[in-house]
Amino acid sequence: MKILRVRFSNLNSLRGQHEIDFSHSPLSDAGLFAITGPTGAGKTTILDAITLALYGQVPRHEGGVEQVMSHGTGESWAEVEFQVNGRRYRSKWGQYRARKKAEGKLQDSRMELSEEPIGPTADASDENWPIIESYKSRVPARVAELSGLEYRQFLRSVLLAQGEFTRFLKSTAGERAQLLEKITDTRKYSDISVFAFRKAKEEAQQVEVLRTGLAGVTLFSNEEVTAIETEMAAIEQQAQTSAAAQQNLQEAQTWLTKLADLATRQQRAQTTLATLAAEAETLAPLRQRLTAHEQALPFRTPWELLQAADTRLQRMQHEATQAREQRPQLQQQLDAVQASRATTQQARDEALANQEEQNPKLLEAEKLDAVIQAEEAQITKEKQEYEQRNEQCKRQKAEYEQATCQTRRLGEELKELTAWLTLHSRRTELPNIRPQLGSHLEDLADVDRELQELTTQQKAQNLALQQARLLGAQATTRQADAEKQTTELAAAQQQTEAERDTWMARLQQFAAGLQAQHADQEKHLADLRKLLQAQQLILSHEEARRYLVAGEPCPLCGAAEHPFALGALGVTTDSLQRDKEREESLGQQVRALNGRVQKLLTAAGMLENAGGQISAENLQIHRPLTTEEEEMAPRQARALAQRLRELQEQHHAAMVLRTKAHGEQQLASEQKRQAEAKLNELTEKLEDARDRAPKIREQVSSMLAYFQLTFTGDNGAALMGQLEQLTTEYEQQKEAIHKAESQRAAAQAQGEELKKALAETQEWLTTRKAELVRHHEAIQRQRQQRQQFFAGLHVAQARQQLMDTVKALTDAYERSHQTFCEHESQLSRTDERLRQLEQETAREQQERDQLYTKLIADLQAANLPPARRSYARASFPTPKRAASSINCIRTSAPCSPRKAHLRRPFSSWIWSSAKS
Repeated sequence: MKILRVRFSNLNSLRGQHEIDFSHSPLSDAGLFAITGPTGAGKTTILDAITLALYGQVPRHEGGVEQVMSHGTGESWAEVEFQVNGRRYRSKWGQYRARKKAEGKLQDSRMELSEEPIGPTADASDENWPIIESYKSRVPARVAELSGLEYRQFLRSVLLAQGEFTRFLKSTAGERAQLLEKITDTRKYSDISVFAFRKAKEEAQQVEVLRTGLAGVTLFSNEEVTAIETEMAAIEQQAQTSAAAQQNLQEAQTWLTKLADLATRQQRAQTTLATLAAEAETLAPLRQRLTAHEQALPFRTPWELLQAADTRLQRMQHEATQAREQRPQLQQQLDAVQASRATTQQARDEALANQEEQNPKLLEAEKLDAVIQAEEAQITKEKQEYEQRNEQCKRQKAEYEQATCQTRRLGEELKELTAWLTLHSRRTELPNIRPQLGSHLEDLADVDRELQELTTQQKAQNLALQQARLLGAQATTRQADAEKQTTELAAAQQQTEAERDTWMARLQQFAAGLQAQHADQEKHLADLRKLLQAQQLILSHEEARRYLVAGEPCPLCGAAEHPFALGALGVTTDSLQRDKEREESLGQQVRALNGRVQKLLTAAGMLENAGGQISAENLQIHRPLTTEEEEMAPRQARALAQRLRELQEQHHAAMVLRTKAHGEQQLASEQKRQAEAKLNELTEKLEDARDRAPKIREQVSSMLAYFQLTFTGDNGAALMGQLEQLTTEYEQQKEAIHKAESQRAAAQAQGEELKKALAETQEWLTTRKAELVRHHEAIQRQRQQRQQFFAGLHVAQARQQLMDTVKALTDAYERSHQTFCEHESQLSRTDERLRQLEQETAREQQERDQLYTKLIADLQAANLPPARRSYARASFPTPKRAASSINCIRTSAPCSPRKAHLRRPFSSWIWSSAKS
């Protein structure tokens, strides 16, 4: 925001119209300028005009702005032209009294905001700026929106009125920051700062989360890391050994599998041989084996459950073995951590004991330091006092010697002065003669001056008499000219006022007609907008009308007839668009018509402000304004107002000139009469003065001869000066004698006092010196006592070191204790896991025995008892082989006894074992 021009009229002590243009030299070229002047000259009124025009307020009158109008005036206004973002705006405030008379009732103030027109054909004259806001309550808000500064912010940043600078300094940091951001346009840096703060806060939160996670992680000590690395190396070596053993076992298992396969094939071959041998006799054994197979087939699932139980038992036993092997290592680590904790605890206890032992000594040493410091400050103060008194003693000694010398010198001066007064004793009569002589000289000077003045006055009165006669003739001529000019100006003013009233009537009638048109067009525009809203509402339900069925009720309104769906209204998108274009065109016409009305009302207001009145003659209907007359109306109104002001000023000047000429004529007649009387009086006084001068000169010459002085007639002042010098000299010598006597007495008394004070000071110095020596020795003894308690320099530092040592050992003990608790917890978890594994193993073994017992019982119940219990528990065939045997029996066609013998299921092994 940049203020370009300030114009105002009748504000406070500044009456009339004033203008300050900051866009032209010299103000535009000055980087800094000041508003100066005495109190009440109107300096602050210029600043009031700026705030009035922009915000309708002044800092000095918070309650209201009625007091700003100059006393005895009928109107006041303020106008500010400013620039924002390359655009120029003009804000104006005005307040008037009824009929713009000083005695009229005060009317409400008005405000308006206008903008400079833009474009190649725009008219930038003062009266053609379009008004963008004319409501008084909205103008300040619009100015604040354009400038970015509200009224309070404007007062605290741009315009700091009387006493307001301290209020800006005392504003809160937030308010000052907001003002400076708007003034310097640094809002983006604040946004960057806010973003950086938020980003830093998010990163800090992430760091805190990571730190919280790390706090739950316990770091191993170097010994623990070494032990774990050693254990890992042993486990890796054991894993390699186990892998090699596993490979060997896998190879052996492969050979055993092949051997078992060969043995099985051998057994099958033998069985096949026996079977073939028996087939020849009978097929009964084959049927018996088939029956046994069918009986053993239901026991396949219990056998698989028994195998799964064996697998779980082996896994649990392996885990228990690993836990038993790991427990001695954990116990060993726990013992090492416990020993480290005991060592740390012992060191902490020793540090606490040392701290308890040293604290009393340090406390005593600290107390002695405070006492010594106070004593040293006291002795330093006493030394300073001793030095001051010593310097005082030196000064007193010098002053005593100076007083003694002064007494001797004053005695010699008294002798010389007494001799001079005896020699010039005649001058004692001068005080009595000088007044008489002065009176005679003054009388003589008055007579001479009176003669000169009377002569001069006589000449001046002759000249004044001639001038009075000449001025009387000139005044008569000027009075006749002023009468003629007044008559001519009155006629011209009357003609111009008639033209003004006619123009004002035409403008008001034409504006009233335009206002009627404007009201009609606004009503038409409102009707058109309502029609547009109705059409938009109709078209907004177009999609829903597609689903309406003739004769069926509408789901929205319930009507059975649907005229809109049949297109009865003829509302389409094209018709809506045409109505919108009509609405836009009509809106432009309304705005243009409003601009014309405002321009005409402004011109009529200018004529009314110029004193225009509508008489009965002007109430008739005038010819409407043409387009050219309407465009020229503001200029014509301004020209008429300006012409009326000029005629009024000229008429007033002519009346003043006529009155002045009449007064000058009367004054010239009076001056002529007075000059003639004065001239006669001066002639008589001149003759009397010429008779008194010789007598006074004779008296003066006789009085001066007594003192051997000569009077020439012109040296009276010089002779009085000589007499005054002689009198002054004699009085000075007498005063010098009295002064010398008083000074000698004072010097003698001062010498006695200084002698006594010097003796007292010397005695005080001797006593104080002994006290200082004793005080110093006492401080030395206190320092030795302090060294016994503590030999160091800084007690607080030593106490802090003890506290830091105790804190460090306490932290180390807490860390060792935490490590001990973690190892103890780990060992407890291992023991608990081992106990759980033993319980689960026992429970699993019990379940496995139950499965085994039940399987044996079922086999026995099925008349299929195994031959040996241990073999039956460990030699069940695998599920895969059992399943293959079952599939063989289920899917194969009837076969020969030889083939059936080769396809026996797992039950045949059970049965074979039972037979054997």
